[in-house]
Amino acid sequence: MITLAFGQMLFYFAISLEAYGGDDGMSLWWGRNVLAGADLSNRTGFYYVCLVLLLAALAMFSALVQSPFGRALRAARDNEARIRAIGIDPARPRLIAFALSGAVCGLAGALLTNQAEFVSPDILRWTRSGELLIMVILGGMGTLVGGIVGALALLMMEEVLIGFTEYWQVYLGPILIAVVLFARGGLWGIIVAKRDPE
Repeated sequence: MITLAFGQMLFYFAISLEAYGGDDGMSLWWGRNVLAGADLSNRTGFYYVCLVLLLAALAMFSALVQSPFGRALRAARDNEARIRAIGIDPARPRLIAFALSGAVCGLAGALLTNQAEFVSPDILRWTRSGELLIMVILGGMGTLVGGIVGALALLMMEEVLIGFTEYWQVYLGPILIAVVLFARGGLWGIIVAKRDPE
């Protein structure tokens, strides 16, 4: 909740910056950027850059989870008193994890801006953070793949439901509640349970 509050504060700060468009946002009139020599103006090339960066982030975080740092982070989440007793300050791994997630989110924001060729303060609204939370809850919390599965599910549901009604969120709410109540591991948990019934 505190993170959402800080995001809303940044939103109000961003709309006050008239030099960068204020409420209206700012267009990338010069076109898309170049990332490490890759020209992002080509749509197919941009797609593959995004895909490679996604796979690299998944590989990095997968290795991180299996490392001693990842074990310390899980221990800090599960039993803070025990990790303190063995001499590890839980604030340090949490801070590093927060900084790493912020860096990846910053990269995602840069890619989103290049994809739309426009940046708006609306990206900082709490509703955007809410969409990301819905993706994680739908896909499955505590997993690396869950967020991707949740994002695909949310985007597909939006495309399907918007064909029936413009108030598609009315149907999304009960679906989200059902996932929370009956699918403890989210959609990825259901997929894993069906693949490995033991």
